[in-house]
Amino acid sequence: MKKFAKLICLVLVLVIGVSSLAGCHKKDEIALVIGDLQIKTSTYLCALIEADMQAKQDIYNEKSKAEDFDEEAEIDFYSETIDGKEFSTWVKDRAILLCQRYAYVKKITAEKKVDFKKDELANVESRAESNWSSYGYAYLYLNNGVNYDTYLDYYKNGMLLDYYFLSIYGKEGTSPVPETEVSDAFYENYDIMHYLYLSKKDSDNKDKKEELWKTEKAMFEQYVKDINSGKYTFKEVEELYKKYQEEQKKDDTTSSNTSSNTSSNVSSNVSSNVSSTTSNLSSTTSTNTSSGTTSSGEEEKKPLDETAQLIASEKSESNYATEYFEKIHGLKIGEAALVEEETNGGYYIFIRRDIKADPYYLDANYEMVIYM
Repeated sequence: MKKFAKLICLVLVLVIGVSSLAGCHKKDEIALVIGDLQIKTSTYLCALIEADMQAKQDIYNEKSKAEDFDEEAEIDFYSETIDGKEFSTWVKDRAILLCQRYAYVKKITAEKKVDFKKDELANVESRAESNWSSYGYAYLYLNNGVNYDTYLDYYKNGMLLDYYFLSIYGKEGTSPVPETEVSDAFYENYDIMHYLYLSKKDSDNKDKKEELWKTEKAMFEQYVKDINSGKYTFKEVEELYKKYQEEQKKDDTTSSNTSSNTSSNVSSNVSSNVSSTTSNLSSTTSTNTSSGTTSSGEEEKKPLDETAQLIASEKSESNYATEYFEKIHGLKIGEAALVEEETNGGYYIFIRRDIKADPYYLDANYEMVIYM
């Protein structure tokens, strides 16, 4: 298993005949008719791309659970099966369902007169533009015969489904989920912590010498005792560990032999945001830390401790989900614990913090909990 369960965005051009045929279709050609709605070929291609990425993601997530999983090894996705179906068959079937969803959203939002407010629309369009220009979507979609206007329409459609969902179950919806239920679910499935990581591998990915490893493990064990006895705070232990690493580098004997993932850079290790064409509308405010201003010009709120790391249970299906959640969640507030990494034999020091003391986290993830 990996250090943390994390999602990746597998942006690969389709190999099911779409790319080679993309230039052969006429403008505004109709691929499907669902109810009264005609689905253009370019929209159908958007659904195929989304289905393809989802299939690859699901396969990767499943394979990454194996103890002998090699993150560097290439996966032959198109030889895999999903739910008993060949990869390409699953993708095509999924694309049809996505087109049905697209048609449903067009129909139901027109009937209910549901649409984005001006500032919300600007936010959605900004995210779509960011995906297109900064995350490789232009390359992916253009090479599969989809221009930006079509992608934007498809992206807004998926986001509008979320918006419609929240118009019913959100705080200001017609049938809002009781706030006590939301808060109870949040605090049951989310927490915050700090951590340090000690790798058993050196810079060449080989096991460290036994004597060095025993010394470092004993050092981490003492760190935990010192935190729990009140001798040192986490920040003081963090500084001690940084000084140790610097001394090791000066000796030039264990340069890069120790690996530290502290709370200041932890977000790159825990999870990367899934760049999905149907990511939840609320994910614009569900990050662990925020800075700057919102699309409406208001200053965004920040957590009291910006170095704390948000984590979640697997049940939450959140980007912050980690297999270590239950161990951390079971600690007392401020308690530290030494936990062995299952895959490579390294060690974590986890320190649980008081998530209830900072209302930022519930507010920032409120809508995500409604989906959960």
